[in-house]
Amino acid sequence: MVLITHDVEEAIYLSDRIIMHPGPGRIAVDSKVDFKGPRDRASHGFADIRRHILRRRAICAVVA
Repeated sequence: MVLITHDVEEAIYLSDRIIMHPGPGRIAVDSKVDFKGPRDRASHGFADIRRHILRRRAICAVVA
């Protein structure tokens, strides 16, 4: 299944893999979400994954 969203938290909550792109034909972030158990948005694990995704997106934006 493919889910398209603009919400990073929603992507983490619903997906096992997150791909972000700055434009057609380019992938900025391709991250696997290794989150065991129920996904609680208030958990430290969820916050760690969110921080990791947002950092990678920011680094790619600077390079692009």
